Amino acid sequence: MLAEEVVRDVSSAQMLQERHNQLKAEIDAREENFSSVVATGRGLIDGGHFASQEVGVRKCLESFGKRMSTTVYELSNLQETISLQKNFVSQKASLR
Repeated sequence: MLAEEVVRDVSSAQMLQERHNQLKAEIDAREENFSSVVATGRGLIDGGHFASQEVGVRKCLESFGKRMSTTVYELSNLQETISLQKNFVSQKASLR
């Protein structure tokens, strides 16, 4: 999936929104696994594991958090765009 997909009509926007919803559902379904990995990594770091510098959980957490925030933000923008496009199409149709 492209990071910057161009949506030119309501149908394309709805298809993209559905894809975002599918990806979000997959992420949500795996949340427990993510949390488990993070907890294990934190335990290794907090316990002073000899390889705690290589564990990299902090960087992973930051990256994952940023990606989730971006996904939620993009989905919100997409939903707003769909709403605006529907409104535009409706107004355009009423002018005919």
